[in-house]
Amino acid sequence: MFEYDLGLNRESLKSAIEAVKLEQWLYGCWQLLEHLSNRHGLSSTLDLPLQPLHCFIESHRLQATKTIDWTQFASLEGTTFLKLCKANYHYNRTEYHEAERILSSLEESLEAAELLSDILFQRAAKTELYSLVQHCTHRSQLHPSTAYATGNLYALLGQHEKAALSFRRVVRCDPKHVRARLLLAQQLIELRRPEAALVVYEEACLLAPADYRAWHGMGQLLGLMDHRSGSKFCLGRASILAPPSKKASIIVP
Repeated sequence: MFEYDLGLNRESLKSAIEAVKLEQWLYGCWQLLEHLSNRHGLSSTLDLPLQPLHCFIESHRLQATKTIDWTQFASLEGTTFLKLCKANYHYNRTEYHEAERILSSLEESLEAAELLSDILFQRAAKTELYSLVQHCTHRSQLHPSTAYATGNLYALLGQHEKAALSFRRVVRCDPKHVRARLLLAQQLIELRRPEAALVVYEEACLLAPADYRAWHGMGQLLGLMDHRSGSKFCLGRASILAPPSKKASIIVP
C-alpha cells in the first residue's frame, strides 16, 4: 500500500498479488489488486480470477433471492476467502444452518468468528457464544473480530454499555466496518442515546449508500425522534434498495 502511495506501481502490483495469495479473506487486498491490474491492463495475465471475487459477492450480498454459480470460482475452492463469501451469502438468505456448517470448518479464522457470533446471537445461544468469545480471546485478545464477537455476547446478555464499547473498538480498528456501526447504533439506542446513534447511522449511510439496512435503521430512529420527513425519506430509500424478500418489512409512512 505504501508503494502504491509513493507511485511505485510495479512493486505495488507485485505486493498486491502476494497479499491476495497470503490473505485471501482480506477484501482490501482484492480491491487494490483490481485497481492496479485494471490500470496496467494485466488482469488477463495474472494467475488469479479475472474479476476479484469480493466485488462479485458485494454486488449480490443483499440480493439474497439471486442464485450464485459458485463453479465459476473453482480456482478459489477450499480457500478461507471463498468459504467466508459462501457463509455470508447463506446468512443473508437466513439459511443460518448452512452458514454455520461452512463456518464450522473455519475454526482457526478469527474473521469467521464475526459471522458465527451473529448467527449465535440470532439463536440466542449464550453458552456457545461465550465459548466462541473465549476461543477468540485466546487466539488474539486485541483482534477486532474478538471485539465484535464480544459485543454480540454483551448485547445478548443485555449489557449494552459494554456491547457499545466493544463495537466502537471494532469501528476504531476498521472504520469501514459497516455491520459493526449498525450494531453500535442499536446499542446506543438501547442506552437511550438517539443523537449519538443517529450520527453512527449517518456514517454508515455514507460508507455504504447502497446498503438498505443503514437507511432502514436511520429511518426508524428518525421516526422515534419525531422527524417525520427525514424518516419518510430514509425508509423510502431503504425500500428501494432492499431485496424483494425484505421489502415487506419496511413500512414507509
